[in-house]
Amino acid sequence: MVATRSQDSDSLDIFVTVRRIVGAGLLVELEDGRVGLIRKRELSWDRKILRQWRTHFQPGDRLRAVILRHNSDDILELSHRLSEHDPWKTLPERYRQGDWVHGVVTGIQPYGVFIDVEPGVTGSLHHSRLPIWVKKPLLELFWLGDHVHVKIEAIDAKQHCIALSMQGIRDQRWPRKGPTPSNTSKHAEQPHEAPLFRDVPLSLPLQLPARRSPRRILVVEDDPGQNKQYSNWLQEAGQIVCQAGSVEEALSALGSFQADLVLTDLGLPDGDGIQLIQKIQQHYPHIVCGLMTNWAAAEIQKADIEHLSQQEVCLLFKPLYPDDLLEFLIFERPVASSTASCSPLVLVPPNEQSSPASEVTPTSKQTLVKILKQLHQSTGTKKVVLFALDRQQRAISVVEEYGRVELNKAARVDLVHSPVRGVAEDGHTIRVEDVRSVEPQFHKLRLLLSFRSCLGLPVPVDNEQQGYALFLFYKRPESFDNSVEKLANFAALALGALLENQQWFERTRDLQRMSLIGHLTSNLVHEINHQLSPTGFALSSLRDLCEQLYREIRHQNSHPEPLVIEARTILDGLSKSVRRLMDTARGFGKLTVKDDVELLRIDALVADIIGLVKDVASRHRVRIHFHSPERILLVEVRSSHLQQVLLNVLLNAIQQIALLRPQEGGQVQIRVSPRQQNGRTLLAIEIEDDGPGIHHRLWQDIFRQGFTTREGEGSGLGLSIARRLLEDMHGKIRVAESAILWGSTFVVELPLATFGQKGVKP
Repeated sequence: MVATRSQDSDSLDIFVTVRRIVGAGLLVELEDGRVGLIRKRELSWDRKILRQWRTHFQPGDRLRAVILRHNSDDILELSHRLSEHDPWKTLPERYRQGDWVHGVVTGIQPYGVFIDVEPGVTGSLHHSRLPIWVKKPLLELFWLGDHVHVKIEAIDAKQHCIALSMQGIRDQRWPRKGPTPSNTSKHAEQPHEAPLFRDVPLSLPLQLPARRSPRRILVVEDDPGQNKQYSNWLQEAGQIVCQAGSVEEALSALGSFQADLVLTDLGLPDGDGIQLIQKIQQHYPHIVCGLMTNWAAAEIQKADIEHLSQQEVCLLFKPLYPDDLLEFLIFERPVASSTASCSPLVLVPPNEQSSPASEVTPTSKQTLVKILKQLHQSTGTKKVVLFALDRQQRAISVVEEYGRVELNKAARVDLVHSPVRGVAEDGHTIRVEDVRSVEPQFHKLRLLLSFRSCLGLPVPVDNEQQGYALFLFYKRPESFDNSVEKLANFAALALGALLENQQWFERTRDLQRMSLIGHLTSNLVHEINHQLSPTGFALSSLRDLCEQLYREIRHQNSHPEPLVIEARTILDGLSKSVRRLMDTARGFGKLTVKDDVELLRIDALVADIIGLVKDVASRHRVRIHFHSPERILLVEVRSSHLQQVLLNVLLNAIQQIALLRPQEGGQVQIRVSPRQQNGRTLLAIEIEDDGPGIHHRLWQDIFRQGFTTREGEGSGLGLSIARRLLEDMHGKIRVAESAILWGSTFVVELPLATFGQKGVKP
């Protein structure tokens, strides 16, 4: 029944005082002494207030009210909400039939759902007005508090009724341009192949900033075809190029060719690129070097390559694109170690980019430092140090430290001969009240820092490869007692739990990454098989065309132009096929190896990821659209870790769409853009889908370890690992928006590497 004002003289607004809070609502007293009742539903139009009405209203509150009627017990029925603005009176001015609106589910019955369109305005969605592809019953499909998008089918403001519908939600979700709905629907039944974003000719000329003068570049590659291709690309970009096929030829060429840059392959017939670069650095230190290799070879010679990277040698992974050489020419060296004077990029340090502690969950490192800091402050130590013992390498390293005193880095090499090894390896606690009494044993440790007394405790970690030890160093002798030792023991236990948790996460992360690799292997095989047959046919056709073209040219009055056009078309197709194979192999290679932090173009990374899931998306009739950023956006992260994060979100979206609409499929849209937040510049990656949506109460829970929405499927680890990986990158992931049967939008935010010089637009 709709509450309305009574028609007698009591219908004017009056003031009442709350006397008691009862189960039905508020018992109030009118100014003339009469008693009345304001039922819960008449307290407010706002459901937020209604949910908390017992705490929102208190005895003694003075309220405005309207008399509705007398009940059977001769108690006045009143309304507080009717004394406020009635949203139904002006409803036709704000909404029209056919409008799509956002709402919140406030009631669920087997026959329909009640949805708040705005505070005080509730509409009804009958089960018959759901899309035909919805199979779940209403009580499973909707939860209280869920967000929805619904269409207004009818409005009766006098009766306070709104009829709602979800039919046609897909047309509203992605407004179509061009094809008619009937044509689009027919087309939607066909499998959709995720688009590629690198379908450009491989000979695309490089575009360099006009301010750069040509560079003299020596290309060292033993494969003649690749050497010629790289040299042609560089020459098309206006560079001066010299070619060599071995270490000996390269060193000989450098005697006469005054090179600015050397680009060398790792594998050469008379040595390798690493040896060549070392000789160049020794004899020609002014030359900037770049090393070309593949991901597998880089993993095998990881230590040597890491050493070169520290010496500002650029690493380029095959297969190469013109864009890779473009970046090499622009930056000339790893950007992270460059200054603004030699590179157009200036990286904002991670500690300046990272969110405040209240916004980002602390990483393991931050928590570890916090424990050491608290121990330092509560025990009055000079220095607190956490050591790690590598049992295989017989080496000791400093995991973390806290205190103002600097450690002697040169002394760390000999720590394996100090008491630290005994504590970490044997698990014994040592207490030294005055180090002068045991000087010979602690000589190596005193080279690390000066101290008079110390306490060393083992950190319990279940790890066969490594042992850990926690040491507290003091300026004066006899500086600690039993209470300090107890605090240190508690800290050691906390550190052990933290380190074991980190080890578990790393193992789980690697296992989950291997699971992703296994899931995507079929895509790699499919892509190779899919491209090889057309490539073979195209090559055969091209050979026949060349023979026919040769015969036509020999005739004086022939017209070979159509044959040339056809040959060019076939060549373009071959280039695209090869490009697809290169994209797939390149993206798959990045995912299969452990890499280091590097500077990445986010548009290229997203394109690689889309290439990896293309086959999965096509099988489930899911289209993936990437809205490329207007300018180059860079982040400094581990490529494989960010790939793992985005693959998890993207594959989840595809799987959820497939479960909801196995025949119709759906869409995923990816957007990349910079944004300002609290004075910081962030990179935002939005992944938006038209899947089933996420219940509002689960927006946070889905990132919890072990949580999954797929009964009997899924490990519940993907999104929790994604969140942890992003925290280590000083980033975060969240559900920005989600509505039932409408879809979800995930946002990944990372610190952005910004262009520091004005006017520089590579």
